[in-house]
Amino acid sequence: MTKIKQIINGIKDITKDGATPINIINFGGIMKSNFYFHNPISKKDLSSLSQKKLPEEYLNFLEISNGAILFDNEFKGVPLGAACKIYSSSNLKITDPIQKIPILLLQDIGEMFIDLNRYKKNMEYLSYPGIEADKYFSLSFCDWLEKYIVSSGNEFWKW
Repeated sequence: MTKIKQIINGIKDITKDGATPINIINFGGIMKSNFYFHNPISKKDLSSLSQKKLPEEYLNFLEISNGAILFDNEFKGVPLGAACKIYSSSNLKITDPIQKIPILLLQDIGEMFIDLNRYKKNMEYLSYPGIEADKYFSLSFCDWLEKYIVSSGNEFWKW
C-alpha cells in the first residue's frame, strides 16, 4: 500500500468516510473539521494524465480521490470554510511552455502548483502557496500532505 493511500485511508477511518468531523483544539475552543474525498479518477483520465509525466504520488492520490476538501472547519457553530481544496483532474490546466499546474487552493493563502519543468529535471517541484509561488518545498506532494494533516491544516512551513 502506498503512503498516500495510508494517509487517506487513515483519515477516512477516523472520520467514518467523511461522515464524522474531528475535533481540533484551537485557541479559544474546539474547532470541528470535516474531510470530503471524491471518487477515484477514471482509468482513462489517469492514463491521459500519466502521459503528462506528473509525479507518481500525485497520480496515486487521484487514483484514491479525484480531488478533496480538507479541514472544512466550523468554530462555535460558525462555518469557516475549507482550509484546503485539492482540485479534481477536471480542474487541472496544463499549459505549455510554463507547465505550472495548479493542484490545490489554501484558504486565504492561495494556490499551490506542480512545476513540471522542475520535476522533469529532478528539482523541487511543489510550489509554496500564493504570493510565495516562486519558492519550492523540499518535499514531495505526499510528504507535504502528511505534514499539512499532522499540523491540523496550519502553515507548518512557517514554523
